[in-house]
Amino acid sequence: MAATSTGDAGRIRVEGRASRWAPADFAEITFAVARRAKTSGEAVARAGEAYAALDAALAGHAEAIVRRTTTSLAVREVVRYDPKSGKAIREGFEASRGQTARFSPVAGGGAALRSVVVAVPDLVVQGPAFGLDPTNAVHAEVRAEAAAAARASAEAYARGLGLALGAVHRLREPRAGAGGAYDAAGGGGGATFRAMAKAAPEDGGEAVLVDLTDEDVEVVAVVELVIAIAG
Repeated sequence: MAATSTGDAGRIRVEGRASRWAPADFAEITFAVARRAKTSGEAVARAGEAYAALDAALAGHAEAIVRRTTTSLAVREVVRYDPKSGKAIREGFEASRGQTARFSPVAGGGAALRSVVVAVPDLVVQGPAFGLDPTNAVHAEVRAEAAAAARASAEAYARGLGLALGAVHRLREPRAGAGGAYDAAGGGGGATFRAMAKAAPEDGGEAVLVDLTDEDVEVVAVVELVIAIAG
C-alpha cells in the first residue's frame, strides 16, 4: 500500500491489495484433432470424422461438462523441404478442428476426460486451466478486503499527520495490464500432449495418464482510493 500526492490539497491517494486462494469451480481443457490427406477436401472430411467422434465422446459426459465451445478450424498445406534439391515438396494438406470443454466439478471430470482420450485416436489435449464462476462469493470478499486495506492505509497516514479522513472522492480498480487490477488465476494450464491410448501392455506402447484433480485459484484484487483529509 502506498500514498502519493494527487495534485489536490487535502486529498490522499492510497492503494489496497488483497489476495486469497480458493478451490476452483471448473477446469477448461482444449481438445484438437488433425488429419492429413492429398487434397484439402479429403483432409477436411477426415478431420470432420475425427471431430464427430470427439463431439460424441464429450456429449456422452454431460454430467461432468457444463459448456463446450468450438475454438478452431483450420486447413494448411503440408510442405517438406528437400535439402538435396533445395526445393519445397508439397505433400498434401492437414485439416484440424478444436473444441474447449469446461468440466465442473473438477474432481468429477477425471473419468470423463480419460474416456474421451480413449475414444478418439491421436487426440491433442491442452490444459487444464482452472477458474472460478462469476457468482463465487470469494470475488466480492477479496474486493472488500482490498478496499478495507486501502482505507486502513489512509487512516494510518492521516493518524500520523494528526488529521482525520473525510469523504471518498474516488475508488477504482486500475486497468489490468497497467500494474494489475483484479485477477483470478489458477495453477496448471498450458501443458499440451498427444494422447496415444495404449491399452495393451504387449503392444509396446506407454499409456498417457490423464486426470483432473481439485486445484486452488488465486484471486487478487487491487483498488485505488482517493479520500479527503482534514485537520
